[in-house]
Amino acid sequence: MISESLFTLNCHTSPLRRSSFLRRTATLTLPMVFCGVMLMPASLLAQNTTADVIGTATDASGAVVPGATVQLTDVGTQEKRTVTSNDAGQYTFTLLKPSHYTLTVMGKGFKTATIQDFALAAGDRAREDAHLTLGSEDQVVQVEAQAPALQSDSSVLSSTVTEKATQELPLNGRNFYNLVQITAGATEGLNNGLASGNRPDDRRLTSSVSVNGQADVINNQLIDGMDNNERVIGSIGVRPSVDAIQEVNIQTNTFTAESGRSAGAIINVITKSGTNKLHGSVYEFLRNDVLNTNPYKFGASIPKPHYRQNQYGGSIGGPILKDRTFFFGDYEGLRIVRGLNPTQTTVPTAFERANPGNFTDNPAINQTVTTPDKVGLQYFNLFPLPTSTALTNNYTVSPSNSQTSDTADGRVDHRFSASDFGFIRYTFNRVITNVGGLFPSVSAAGLTIAPGGNLSSYAGPAKSLAHQVQFNYIHTFTPNLLLELKAGYTFLNNRQDPQNFGLAPNTAFGQANINFSPRTSELSPVTISQGATLGGHPPIVYLENTWQYVGAVSWTHGKQTIKLGGGVIRRQDTTTQTDSASGSWTFTNFATLLAGNYSSLSRNDILFQPHNRTWEPHVYVQDDWHVAQSLTINLGLRWDLYTPYTDTNNILSNFDTDTGKIVVAGTPGVDGHGNVRVDYSNLAPRVGFAYTPIAKTVIRGGFGLSFAPENLTSGSALVNQPFNATIGPCSTTSPCDASHKYFADGLPVPVANSATNPTGSVSAALDPHFKSTYIEQFNLTAEREFGGNLVTASYVGELGRRLAYYLSDVNAASPNSQSFVDPTATNLVVSTFNYNTLRPYYGTSPGITGVPLFTSKGISSYNALQLVFKRRLTKGLDTSVTYTYAHNLDDSETISNDGGDGFGSVPSLVPTLEYGNANLDVRHRATGAFNYSLPFGNSYRGIRGVLVKGWQANGIVVLNTGLPFSVTNIANRSGTRPGTANTDRPNQIASARIAHPSVLQWFNTAAYQRQLGGVVGNEHRDQVSGPGLQRVDLSLFKTFTITERVNMEFRTEAFNVMNTAQFAFPNASLGNAAFGTITSTANAYNPRILQFAARFKF
Repeated sequence: MISESLFTLNCHTSPLRRSSFLRRTATLTLPMVFCGVMLMPASLLAQNTTADVIGTATDASGAVVPGATVQLTDVGTQEKRTVTSNDAGQYTFTLLKPSHYTLTVMGKGFKTATIQDFALAAGDRAREDAHLTLGSEDQVVQVEAQAPALQSDSSVLSSTVTEKATQELPLNGRNFYNLVQITAGATEGLNNGLASGNRPDDRRLTSSVSVNGQADVINNQLIDGMDNNERVIGSIGVRPSVDAIQEVNIQTNTFTAESGRSAGAIINVITKSGTNKLHGSVYEFLRNDVLNTNPYKFGASIPKPHYRQNQYGGSIGGPILKDRTFFFGDYEGLRIVRGLNPTQTTVPTAFERANPGNFTDNPAINQTVTTPDKVGLQYFNLFPLPTSTALTNNYTVSPSNSQTSDTADGRVDHRFSASDFGFIRYTFNRVITNVGGLFPSVSAAGLTIAPGGNLSSYAGPAKSLAHQVQFNYIHTFTPNLLLELKAGYTFLNNRQDPQNFGLAPNTAFGQANINFSPRTSELSPVTISQGATLGGHPPIVYLENTWQYVGAVSWTHGKQTIKLGGGVIRRQDTTTQTDSASGSWTFTNFATLLAGNYSSLSRNDILFQPHNRTWEPHVYVQDDWHVAQSLTINLGLRWDLYTPYTDTNNILSNFDTDTGKIVVAGTPGVDGHGNVRVDYSNLAPRVGFAYTPIAKTVIRGGFGLSFAPENLTSGSALVNQPFNATIGPCSTTSPCDASHKYFADGLPVPVANSATNPTGSVSAALDPHFKSTYIEQFNLTAEREFGGNLVTASYVGELGRRLAYYLSDVNAASPNSQSFVDPTATNLVVSTFNYNTLRPYYGTSPGITGVPLFTSKGISSYNALQLVFKRRLTKGLDTSVTYTYAHNLDDSETISNDGGDGFGSVPSLVPTLEYGNANLDVRHRATGAFNYSLPFGNSYRGIRGVLVKGWQANGIVVLNTGLPFSVTNIANRSGTRPGTANTDRPNQIASARIAHPSVLQWFNTAAYQRQLGGVVGNEHRDQVSGPGLQRVDLSLFKTFTITERVNMEFRTEAFNVMNTAQFAFPNASLGNAAFGTITSTANAYNPRILQFAARFKF
């Protein structure tokens, strides 16, 4: 029985209310959609991977021609479809795969009209009208297809990356996402974004792209219309080779109803299929540091890092049975050995190593240790000798990373009959990465130990494995009634191991209960406040299985094309990642390490392996109504459900903020979701129009809602008490007692925390009322075609509602300067004060301290002017230029930034201080791309012709202003999070802007002052803009023609050809000596890189 709540729209209040008309319409229509899908076969459960062709047959006077025979032919496979124009002269072809087509229209008493070789991209609703002239059908009038085509029948804002662009534009690492990032409204996202390629558990090239100001993790990734999302961190599942890509379609605003599961963009990669002609390629790209420039030096003498890169592969496609069965396959290998930019850190001096225990050479320490701790001594001896005589930053090294990547794709298409077509596709990815530590290996306690040197680098081996298989089937009942069915399976296995994993070095050192299990067998991490770090991170493992079944029926009736469909996705995630399963220790300096006197100790361990499950069903109906030849109305309705995560063994617990207590899944009164409500209100109406007032001019617009699930970070990181073991007996603000004094004593055996009387911090709580994020999208667009060029101007708006929102601690005491902070705020919490008694949940859970919470109360607002100019291939030149002027506001950080902007923990102040410039607020951005076949030498013959003709230049240009950031206090002035730094913001007393920002002073540092202790500062979030981006990538090709279909191509490609530095944010910590200066480059920065390539094509 279906719950009544399924048919009820949640009227969530937001700054912009939906109209009562939309709410009533949505509430009444959902039952009809749902019942319609239930009447379909069970297997009929489609995403936008196909295209449509519509048109009208008219005579010379403009009168419509009914009864004309219209035939559409796939140029590559010779597949044909035939329909008859209706009484209004209209004809429609649906569910067409992206390809090149020829349209033939025959009417009695008219010459045959043929529109030759026009391209269809995924999601296109291309209008190809036929103008018939009197004469015999034997007479043929051929019309050359005009491109780029106006979108005269769709309100969707979209862009297509063509095969030509993926093959010929300069792509660093052959990463097609570089082209997605130059779509109007798109940017590269955050440098540390979850999909940026900087994650320790996903070392692949970036798949990060922010569209219309939305986070990269809420894009919908598709391949051939099938789900390709990795739900653990919100990245891409499998990544096909560039040679396997037919095109990439990016929908950015007012999606059709068949497209959803996104509050950002829908990125659909269409793979190649074989044709009747055998075609293929063999290639190799080479890169060497000898050809690269030095990185930006900040005044220092920095040598060029070592770099070797080989990228090679090939592809082949063709017929198995002519006009019937076709194949395509490819392989690509990538081999990289890369030295990182030199890093400086502090190690014991040569004197201290030669005289263990004597630190009198360093005035900052000036101690003598006479009785070393046995484990502290072992750690001390892991440090290398310094590379300079300085007391600090006396060790410089360029660590080396290596990566081996293999990618393969295969696809077979088969036409079973004139009415039945299908294909099967398989994609395989394997990436093996090894990140080197800063320090060389050392023989100690009978083992060879890698000391590490930098915990944040996640040194050690990583392996990413991905498989995906897809089945697709289309059946034509009649020319006006078609069925599409799809099924797919994706397997992902990512693992990141620390150095020394499996060695159990702490056990060899004689330290108890550190390496107590295989997953805690690394070197326990140690941080020296005045020096380098030692040890490794915990292992990171996640497995993901995804099954999906989707389908749709498309019916053309009169002036309407109706598509009805739905689907279901089933996900299984097994994830293991802890903060410090083998413990985490902090020492003030090298002397306290040697003596074994630590200042901070903690352990946070998950004792059970989670096995998470979730479902994602959806249904939709789309009606495209051709009211007249000049007007099309697009109507749609979609419903999505994203169930909260469950665990097969109920290894799931939550801190229920309604009751202030830990709840455990499967116990009395607690459901399998940890009492997180199932949100049935994800109903998304879509409405749009396309109007052609005069020839070659289109006015389009639309409005729609789109819902998106959150990734595992906020959706199922619910392994809290009693499934974890945590200890934190002492910290920098709470001194260690006598029972926790020496390093060699080790740790107690981990014991599960109590659910009824829990202690310590909660790992991550999820609001019981958590709801799916949705975006209200709207646009008004004008397009004009002239001289083979297309100009588009759009106003684009997006209102984010119910955004995932990270509250760093909802159990923090409200700041109060009189009660618990001393007058100078030197010591935030006075030693005689019991801070915990002021916590909001002290009455129900007195042992609980911090409660980080994911909730869904965030809002955002994006408004933009987006301009696009496209020039079709004319006289050898193909160009695309975009410009976006936008303002993006929100009150919530992206999930990947967890508190990096000094996010306060006072929820009542969020609307006042947190609503402001978004992390992804890029005000101005311009991009350009071109392919230019140089126009000289075409008339030359012989050796002169071989040398002079066949040259081509290609380029990508990106210019944008910087992302914003916040200034934070070097210490926690407000007292909202004792023991932490850089977590609250100061007072702002003047403008931070200066006329000429530089690396020496990026903003007005005098604009900020520390507030009184126990008071939240008045600075709003993200008020200062960071460094912008300027990048020019160029390539030059020389093609030697061997035969008409065979050629050899040589390439030179230059990335960041102007050698422009890309800087990181300045130091924004008020009180730091480097405050306001820039001392590092961005993660994505590369100095000028040259690479050479050879490519054989046939």
